Amino acid sequence: MQESIEEKIYLFQMLLDNVPVVIFRINKEGIFTRSVGLGLKLFGVKDNESVGKNIFELYPAVGTRMRRALAGESLKFITDMEIKGRVILLDVTLRPDPFDLGGVIGSILDITQQNDVEQELRKAKIKLGQTVELLNTGEEISKTGGGSTI
Repeated sequence: MQESIEEKIYLFQMLLDNVPVVIFRINKEGIFTRSVGLGLKLFGVKDNESVGKNIFELYPAVGTRMRRALAGESLKFITDMEIKGRVILLDVTLRPDPFDLGGVIGSILDITQQNDVEQELRKAKIKLGQTVELLNTGEEISKTGGGSTI
C-alpha cells in the first residue's frame, strides 16, 4: 500500500507538532530559509520566525560545525546549549540540502529529558549495587557468626 502525499504530510506534521524537534534549512550564506517544529519553543521562537536571519549571528556557537556542513559534510552530534539559564542537550543532524546547492538541511532533537532519566537510572543502579553489597556483607557476617560472644 502506497501512502499518498497527503498522508505523508499529515504524519510529518504530527511529528513536528508533538516531538521536541526542529527541522531547518540554511542557504549557502548561512541564512535560515525554513525552521519548523515544536522544539523551537526551547529557543523562544515560532515556526519560520528565524527565516531571513543569519545562523552565525543568532547562534555563534554553531560556527565551526555549520561551516563544515555548508562545505558539504554530513554531521551528527550531541551538544549542549544554555538557553534561558538552563542547559539543554541536543541531538543535531546536518546534511547537504539536495534542493539548495551549498545549503544545509538539519534537525535538532531535545534529548534533555531522556538524558536526565538516564542519569537518574545510573544513580539508582549505583545505589542498588551498594545495597546489594551491604546485604552480602551482612550475610557473610551472619554465616561466620560475626556477633560477639559473652
